[in-house]
Amino acid sequence: MRFCESVEVKSLRATRPPMESWFHTLKTELVNHRDYLTRVQAKADIFEYIEVFYNRSRRHSGLGYMTPAQYEMVKMAA
Repeated sequence: MRFCESVEVKSLRATRPPMESWFHTLKTELVNHRDYLTRVQAKADIFEYIEVFYNRSRRHSGLGYMTPAQYEMVKMAA
């Protein structure tokens, strides 16, 4: 059996589409529109995007069009 056909690789393959989708979103909404001079600038900008915009402001169809923060509050209240 080839390594690519092993169970481990198949299980990893199943987790790739959600992450690929997330990275595509990150790139199209932020990274592709910016020029970073340093890695520190890129890290700070990406951190702010995730913590301030993505988790608190951006609505997600998979969460019933709520932000992750709203979803967590509703989930904790239930």
